[in-house]
Amino acid sequence: MARILLFASIKDRAGTGRIDVPLTAPTPLRAVLAKAAAAAGIEEGILSRGCALFAVNQETVPLDHLVNDGDEVALLPPMSGGR
Repeated sequence: MARILLFASIKDRAGTGRIDVPLTAPTPLRAVLAKAAAAAGIEEGILSRGCALFAVNQETVPLDHLVNDGDEVALLPPMSGGR
């Protein structure tokens, strides 16, 4: 199972901060996000739309990265801040 962690605006749009996705084989991140959206009953593109970074096990990765059973995936929206 891969654990999908959502933050800030992505969490707000999805209505949850975590989605668990069962995996039986290494799966491209893009497909894992589609499975996560289906599991949460939300629009498929909502998880990647507006996302600045994708991280698997705390390392940034592209959407074609293979996610394995037990991986932690974080979807990080653009951040802003000031002094």
